[in-house]
Amino acid sequence: MINISEIIETWIKNAYGWSIAPSGLSWIQEGSWIKCSDGVKIGNYTTIGNYTTIGNNNTIGNNTTIGNDTAIGNDTAIGDWTTIGDWTTIGDWTAIGNNTKIGNNTTIGNGTRIGNNTTIGDWTTIGNNTAIGNDTRIGNNTTIGNDTRIGNNTKIGNDTRIGNNTTIGDWTTIGNDTAIGDNSKVLDNSEFAIDLGFYDGYRKTLCVVKGQARIASGCRDFTINEALDHWGNHSEDRKMTFFCIEMAKKIAESKGWKVD
Repeated sequence: MINISEIIETWIKNAYGWSIAPSGLSWIQEGSWIKCSDGVKIGNYTTIGNYTTIGNNNTIGNNTTIGNDTAIGNDTAIGDWTTIGDWTTIGDWTAIGNNTKIGNNTTIGNGTRIGNNTTIGDWTTIGNNTAIGNDTRIGNNTTIGNDTRIGNNTKIGNDTRIGNNTTIGDWTTIGNDTAIGDNSKVLDNSEFAIDLGFYDGYRKTLCVVKGQARIASGCRDFTINEALDHWGNHSEDRKMTFFCIEMAKKIAESKGWKVD
């Protein structure tokens, strides 16, 4: 790595109208190819990887790391001490807070807001105009839709799908391999998925959705009747299904939800 701030600052300012941390040190890997547009401000002690593209009118904070082959859109702000992984795309008009980590091969949509001290895993997609709070953890290979709100201090597992126009409250835990549809609401301090462990060679997960119990096996969701039909005459599996139903009723009743 070499410090090129002092070497190319004058040339860049004259050619493009922006500068690389004129009052401090920013680092670009030796031999790197980087495309940086007009009106960009890059903080001190920030590192930018190879083959990365930075759009117009962006602000990148201090002590931040941008990976290789990453694209950052226009009018976007990235905070201090934040890490953006390789092969990641950040949309236009997006804001990412301080001390936040965005994984590799991840896509953040346009107009999305991500808070401070938040971690988003690899191969994850966050939709447009979505807001993710502070101190939140989102796993790998997870998809969150457009116009969705994820609260503070919330944990979302791997391989999970959350739909559009959905609200997930603060201090909420959503497990792995879970699906939440569009226009849903999960209240604060909720445990959305309860892992029942392995049973008969399969991992069984109980999900609670707005007072209705759904039984999930892997990535598939079943209504109660669908689950019973699916298990057919397998008595042990049917027994597990009824066990899950009873657990769901107890959880719903403890939260004051109506149980049909």
